[in-house]
Amino acid sequence: MYLLDNRYWGIFMFCTLGIFVGRYAFRYFKNNEYNLYFNLGFSKLKLLKIVWILNLMVAIPLLVIALAI
Repeated sequence: MYLLDNRYWGIFMFCTLGIFVGRYAFRYFKNNEYNLYFNLGFSKLKLLKIVWILNLMVAIPLLVIALAI
């Protein structure tokens, strides 16, 4: 419950734990789609890097807004 009440912890969990939970869920539910991405030239590591960068692009403005409030 503490993680839901604290804005900073929520943003931190989004940036760290969320990536790994999303990767596990994608691997569990849509494992065969990795072949499509691999054929397009994306490795699993490259996909994880892209997702991490996108999460940072979302989390940084959220952190700025949370600091302003």
